[in-house]
Amino acid sequence: MKDVMIAFLYFPNDPSHNGAAHQMYVTEHTEGILKFYSISSILGKERRVYGEDRSRYAVILPPEHRRNGFRVPSFIDCSKMYQIVIERPIDLSTLKQRTLAPELKQRIESKIAEMKKLGKHMIFRINEKDFRVWNPRVCYNHNITSY
Repeated sequence: MKDVMIAFLYFPNDPSHNGAAHQMYVTEHTEGILKFYSISSILGKERRVYGEDRSRYAVILPPEHRRNGFRVPSFIDCSKMYQIVIERPIDLSTLKQRTLAPELKQRIESKIAEMKKLGKHMIFRINEKDFRVWNPRVCYNHNITSY
């Protein structure tokens, strides 16, 4: 598993309930669990990224964003982790993935650790069945979209 994965998601804490293909920073992927953080474009969210909660974000600015495969300056909210408990094997290699530079990865991991230490870390659960329906290519039997 690489550091960044792109999958279709409906985030449980998104009040608009809009689904979209989304980049995610993956911190853990084992046979039983997938943990990740949302990566978003800064554009249009500057007030949030540079506002009172700015300490929660790992910001990826030029030229670092290009070196790490981002089209635009981006940020990761290191206080909100998304978790999927995996009960049946899934093949995440069917989704687009890429690796980040070690220094960026270390900065993100440090920010996540800081949010946990400060008690500002939340976990949001995503149902495995929903994830499979939204991303049918991850099923080992690619003809199965749900179970």
